Amino acid sequence: MNKEKEIEEMAKAIDYVIYQYSSDPNTPPDNNLSECIAYDLIVRGYGNVKQAVKDFAEKLKEQMELNGYRSPLHNRIIDNLITELYGVDE
Repeated sequence: MNKEKEIEEMAKAIDYVIYQYSSDPNTPPDNNLSECIAYDLIVRGYGNVKQAVKDFAEKLKEQMELNGYRSPLHNRIIDNLITELYGVDE
């Protein structure tokens, strides 16, 4: 999905949450609109993709080792791909 389409989809999700928030008379007064929007975006999959990819890479390395593919080269290749995608950690 290109960035423009992704932004459009996120905007629709935000609009939906705002509509639900403002039109539901049962919404508790202490419900924070920003938190509702953030929660809905995460549920829809707009979370921390960078961290998810890093977590997946670590799980992949663990599974490879458990299945007899213990190799510093494999780990280095996976780590290099993560660095190539996201750069060096801050």
